[in-house]
Amino acid sequence: MDTSTIERRLRFLTIYAVCSSVLILFILTSAFLPFASASGYKDVATLISADTLHVRYLTAERVDIIEPDGNLAIALSNSVTSAKLRFDGQILHGASSRDIPNIIFFDGKGDEVGGLAFANFHEEGSPLKI
Repeated sequence: MDTSTIERRLRFLTIYAVCSSVLILFILTSAFLPFASASGYKDVATLISADTLHVRYLTAERVDIIEPDGNLAIALSNSVTSAKLRFDGQILHGASSRDIPNIIFFDGKGDEVGGLAFANFHEEGSPLKI
């Protein structure tokens, strides 16, 4: 090989290395930029610490609050996804028809200990009483 061929190859490899480095830097910056500036976005969840997440709005059909051991503590649900009635660790099928939005509380063993359920039923044709 003569000197001009070696110089041409060296120039090509230099340009290739610089372009590859710039491309890799751009990809890494683009990948981590949303995490670094999430607080700048108003509707994006923000990771405050390793175990805390700030969400401006939360939309869900059911939210389960669990104990550290995984047992259910509180269930917030709509009329369709309500928690099943639990007693002595067993789910009692057919014992209750929860067809209204509710908040159900459970003890440390997973048994239901109470809750809140609100509904405003109005029969068609009857006058509304206040």
